Amino acid sequence: MSTPSIATATPRLARRNRRRWWSLLVATLLTSAGLSAGTLEARAAAEPAPMPASTDTVVDLLPTADAYVSSRYPTENFGQSTSLIVDNSPQRHSFLRFDLSAYPAASLLSATLTLTTESNTSGGRQDLHLVADDAWTESGLTWDNQPAVGATVGSLTSTARATAYAIPLPVDAVAGKLGGDLSLGLDSPSTDGLWIDSRESAAPPVLRLDLAGGGGGTAPDTLITSAPQSQTTSTTATFAFSASDPTSTFECQLDAGAFGACTSPTTYHGLGLGNHTFAVRATDSAGNVDPTPAVATWTVVSVPTGSTDITLAAVGDINDSGNSSTTSRAGVTATSIRNAGVDAVALLGDWQYEHGDCADLVSYFDQTGWGALMPKIIATAGPTHDWSSATDTTGYQEHVEGTCPGQTSSKTLSATAWGSNVGPGTPHWVDLGAWRVFSVSSGLWRYDTAAAQATTTWLDTQIGAAVAAGDHPLVIWHEPYWTSASNTHSSTEGDYSRPWIDVLDKWNVPLVLSGHQHGYARFYPQDANGTRDDASGTQQLIVGTGGMGLYSWTDRAPNLVTQEADTWGWLKLTLHPDGHYAWQFEQVAGAGFTDSGTR
Repeated sequence: MSTPSIATATPRLARRNRRRWWSLLVATLLTSAGLSAGTLEARAAAEPAPMPASTDTVVDLLPTADAYVSSRYPTENFGQSTSLIVDNSPQRHSFLRFDLSAYPAASLLSATLTLTTESNTSGGRQDLHLVADDAWTESGLTWDNQPAVGATVGSLTSTARATAYAIPLPVDAVAGKLGGDLSLGLDSPSTDGLWIDSRESAAPPVLRLDLAGGGGGTAPDTLITSAPQSQTTSTTATFAFSASDPTSTFECQLDAGAFGACTSPTTYHGLGLGNHTFAVRATDSAGNVDPTPAVATWTVVSVPTGSTDITLAAVGDINDSGNSSTTSRAGVTATSIRNAGVDAVALLGDWQYEHGDCADLVSYFDQTGWGALMPKIIATAGPTHDWSSATDTTGYQEHVEGTCPGQTSSKTLSATAWGSNVGPGTPHWVDLGAWRVFSVSSGLWRYDTAAAQATTTWLDTQIGAAVAAGDHPLVIWHEPYWTSASNTHSSTEGDYSRPWIDVLDKWNVPLVLSGHQHGYARFYPQDANGTRDDASGTQQLIVGTGGMGLYSWTDRAPNLVTQEADTWGWLKLTLHPDGHYAWQFEQVAGAGFTDSGTR
């Protein structure tokens, strides 16, 4: 299985001088991609030209707004994404806007737009267009209200991963925008989609203007002078920074958040476990913004990693209303998992029916034997039974954290690894040796679409950081994206999670686990568009067999290997340090079905 390169791989304390930054960035990216120095030399033409030794002024500008839109989600906004996506299946267009109001009287000699690709490659073509309508907003842009694109002013073809590409723009087209805004749009006739770093990323788009006779001066360089160690157990981080122009002001960014005004030193508190990124950029008194923010990365650690096999149990849809019997289907499933001595348990949602408030979780779920497994549980919540609205979070969260009234079971591994406030909608991850398990709640798409979109960005950033650290990602959420229909649930109920599937496809995530359908199913690895891809596709397994009544399958989804709905049990995964894994369905009651294999 291939592993994507990381577009955000940078030195911890990076002072990216304007004359050297592009070559340093491309060298770092190509090194992380395993490419040779000869390849680097062959791509030198992709770098913006160095500053001319003349009286002309070269200005580098960052977008003031950018976003992509998707035909699959015509009313959704993706303005805070760290990616700009261009594709024709499903259709996704991207838009950028630059502020040229500071240069009304300048004479333009040349203009170049530089875009940095992310972890995927594309053999197709992406076209860049002028956009006459500048009224769109980053937070309001959707497929339904996107502006019309105009003349084509450039293209990308046959792009490599994690590479900066410079697109020369027609001088007459850009010159007419001096003194105002310049909006650009990207679309594609190709189904071979491309991900590009957005302005929220560490390698944002840059518009370079070569101006004759004055354009406002040269942007300052930003330098981080103090930062945390690369690994720390502290949840507080302090940064000091400066700029080449002492009159500069600063904007700071933490992880996937927006840039905001800040001063040196700046301190952040209450950071979660995992990888973090801090970026800072200077703006001089003439309004010139450093287009290459200084970046520092570090990791907050407390859960040790290892280099041995990890055994992970996975199952969802557990306990019936009023049941506290250890000999029930839910009870014998808990006993079987406990006797197997697994390292962790991925609980795939719908823990307690009909609704998991504190009283029922303590009186029933815990008493069937699941309480003894709580310290090993990596939690994800299903809508309706674990939480029923954006405000119905207390019972699930208190139980996960071990604080329900009368609760004698311990808090979950999720709470141990991530800290407090692990509500049903809280995305989080847990390190298991060489693997990193990411938990997100599909209920967000029902109850809080803005939070679901923010989780998409979080998932993209955090999986990228895991891959950069050499970990193998595995993701859990309740409602499966790929599924056959059953006599209770349709095959399309999980369609809204497509943005998360796109993220998994982008990073070649090998495995996603879900419940919801009360049965077992295993799919061939496939890409986001449903094309079988045994080498780098995502394999989905549905394990809704934890004790609740089983649902009969009523059809067969594409790329399905096997499905069954007559046996209760759980999935045992053996996660190897090299990224391979083995699975075994452990039956505890019913027809005696089993399934096993390796990848």
